[in-house]
Amino acid sequence: MKKHSLIIAVIFIPIFGMTQTDPGLLKAAFALYEGRPATVIEHVSDAHPTGKHETELYYLTAQAYDALGKSEEALMASKALLNTAYESIAWWIMARNSWKLDNRDQAYAYLRNHLNSEQRLPMNRVMGDPVFVDLERDREWIRFWSGNWYSPKDDLFTEASYALTQNDPDESIFDQLKSQYPDDPHGQLLETQYLINQLNTRMAKRVLESISSADFKTVKLKLELATVYEQLDKNPQAIQTYDDVIALHPYCVEAYIARINLRLQLHQEKAKIELDQLINLGIESTTLYRLKLQYDTSSGQSSLILADRLIAESPLEAIHYNTRASLYQSLQQSDKALADWSMSLDIDPIQPTVYFEIAETYHRLGNRERACYNWKKALQYGNRKAFDKVYTNCR
Repeated sequence: MKKHSLIIAVIFIPIFGMTQTDPGLLKAAFALYEGRPATVIEHVSDAHPTGKHETELYYLTAQAYDALGKSEEALMASKALLNTAYESIAWWIMARNSWKLDNRDQAYAYLRNHLNSEQRLPMNRVMGDPVFVDLERDREWIRFWSGNWYSPKDDLFTEASYALTQNDPDESIFDQLKSQYPDDPHGQLLETQYLINQLNTRMAKRVLESISSADFKTVKLKLELATVYEQLDKNPQAIQTYDDVIALHPYCVEAYIARINLRLQLHQEKAKIELDQLINLGIESTTLYRLKLQYDTSSGQSSLILADRLIAESPLEAIHYNTRASLYQSLQQSDKALADWSMSLDIDPIQPTVYFEIAETYHRLGNRERACYNWKKALQYGNRKAFDKVYTNCR
């Protein structure tokens, strides 16, 4: 018994404010979050998970092999996720990779299973996936598609989610949500997000009072709820929701990053402790280093070294240039930040957030003409924050 306890103590390391985790899997999770699938495979090979942590290993492995285009390996890892909380995403990965291997019948079967699951992807996400680019030309699939996988409710919720990305969302969509599904937590969350966009925070808070983290089964919706709490300055509820996510999914990097970032804004010492523990664990993450720069500028060089290496390994990944640009900006090296953002836009020209950051930088440098050009580009591609900037500064 003593020997068994010692092994567990070595394998699983408790990080401040979170459940026990396997260090190798946590490193892999951060690598996947930052778009480094090859590094994910390296880290999972060093992991020694047991129990529910073993499921996380297969989840990270399946996602990484899918991103690397290694279909046979992705299929094998995904099959280990069946009958787990990740079954829906497993069917999706299996469908994509069966299609890549020209096994169309099997791909249809897996895709039907995904569409029959509660956590299926929105229809526009399925139809827009590059792997299934020719689905609409396949008459057999159209017959399958005419089934009842997507109800009018699904369609309305998808339409409302898309409307929130537009500068001037159609109010009638949210009126339909209220009238047809007044007590649905997801509908109430969408309504709250709409009210925030319309600057009606009083009503948004009122709607939000009837929602809790327990209402949502998926991590995505819990994270959206936490973001809404932040927008309405309900920070204790936001942190509690991030805690709930991490308790259920101890390798959800988005929740760690969001929680640390919020705590840093609130000047909580807990954030520094958690951040230092993660970095000291050996997690190589430019995101963590960028957060640490908020209170320790001496970590800037370590961050840049890592960012340089990521760009050298994956020179066509726009996200790595964006990360290094943010680091340069934190170090007040605006020229280098602008150069990296320019490289990122050469790779992917439709990045509203990048245009917005460039505009903000030029604005601080006193270049109104370039600032306005980039705010307008950000607005063109759907960045809502750019509207006020253009209205105030560019008329």
